[in-house]
This record gives sequence, C-alpha cells and structure tokens, in this order.
Amino acid sequence: MIRNIFTAITAIFIILLLKACANIQAPQGGPKDEKSPKVVKSHPKPNSLGFKSNTMIFEFDENIKENNFMEQLIISPTINSEYTYKVRGKKLTITFNEPFEENTTYTLNFRNAIQDITESNAPKNLSIAFSTGNILDTLTISGKLTDLLTNKPLTNISVALYKSEDTLDITNSKPLYFAKSENDQYKITNIKKGTYDLFALEDLSNNLKYDSKEKNRIQNKNSDRFQYYKFRCLSNQGRYHSTRDNINLNHKRK
Repeated sequence: MIRNIFTAITAIFIILLLKACANIQAPQGGPKDEKSPKVVKSHPKPNSLGFKSNTMIFEFDENIKENNFMEQLIISPTINSEYTYKVRGKKLTITFNEPFEENTTYTLNFRNAIQDITESNAPKNLSIAFSTGNILDTLTISGKLTDLLTNKPLTNISVALYKSEDTLDITNSKPLYFAKSENDQYKITNIKKGTYDLFALEDLSNNLKYDSKEKNRIQNKNSDRFQYYKFRCLSNQGRYHSTRDNINLNHKRK
C-alpha cells in the first residue's frame, strides 16, 4: 500500500516537472537588442580577385534569419544562373547553378535579406564586391530620384544601366547593372568602363523590364513609369558621378 502511494506521488511529481519544463519561456524585459549582425568571415573576401567558386559562405557574429531573400538580394551585373541559399545558425551559404562570367566584377547588395533572430535587425549597408578576373571595376554612379509632378522623393525604384545600343529594347532585355532607390537616393557601384543608358523604372511587375502590356495604361496607377538618359564611363581608375544626378520619374508619353 505504502509502495503504491509512493509510486503515485512520484508519477505526479514527474508529470508536474515535465509540464513546468514545457512551459519555459524566454526571460521578459531587459534592454532592446539594437545591434545589427556583422560579417566576421566570408568567401569570397571583399574585393577579391580571381574568384572561381560557385559557392559563397558568410559567417556572422550572431544567429541570423532570412527575410524575402531572393527579392532583397541584388546581384549586379545581373546573372542568368539560378541559385539556392541556406541559413543555419550564424552561417549563410549561397550556391549558384552555373559559374560566373570570366573577367567580370560582381557586387552583392543584401539590403534587408538578412536579419538577426531577436529584433529583426538587418546589417547596415551589407554588400560585397569581387572579380572573377585580375581587375576589380571601381566606377560608381549615384544620385537621387524625385517625382516630376510632385517633386516628392521616390523609394524602391529600379535604377538600371544598359549597354548603349541602337537595338536596345528594355521590354525584352534585363539591365546589366541595377539598384533600388532608398528614400530618394540611388547608387550603383563597381561599373565597368563604357557607355550606358540609364533608366529609372517603377518596376511593379518586379521583372526588371518595362512591360509592353502596360505601355498603353498610362493613366492606370499600376502601369510602369520610367525616365532615361545616356552617360559615359571614361576611366577604370576612379569614380564617375553623372553631372545630371537628379532623375525625375514620370509617365512615358506616346
């Protein structure tokens, strides 16, 4: 009898203990985590030359998570290769299905693709440039975007560079370089010397093209809008800032 009572008490104690363990929660209160994750190690290293691998690895100083990764990550020049990514603990791995072009400088701009797991803080200005050849292109163009009619700043606008060609058709071609404006500011880095057409495109379809089906829907708020001009990158020894650094975005006229 005593043995049965002891067994019952022991069972109840174990159940209560398991229930308490199952209800453990993270401590409440304390200062808010405002620290952004920082890269402590990467492959390739920033501004690397002769990079030939299809796999990139980034290690951070804290645990991370992804945030709309493929939408947030900007790879410039644009690539045709598909890729996969994996986030585990403090490590991010990106694997590309095809090799990069030879003798080309690439830039990865992560924007808000990576965040910490506590307060969703994103690294500030996280980007990395590398070259598959022996030269790292360093030319830069930057400026600001405003609405032509209201003069208000425009954000999340695609600013795209195309090689200047007589046969250029932005309805069928993706840009060579591109960036997204933040507030009204845009910046494209690591450009190869040459002559380009620059387009500011409100890319609502998110395909880096000016959709021909939307050309005639000028009054429709869902239509793409764009503005463009031509500029020349003359040297590969420094930076080039366009003398016309203000782009006014407006509906295309017939």
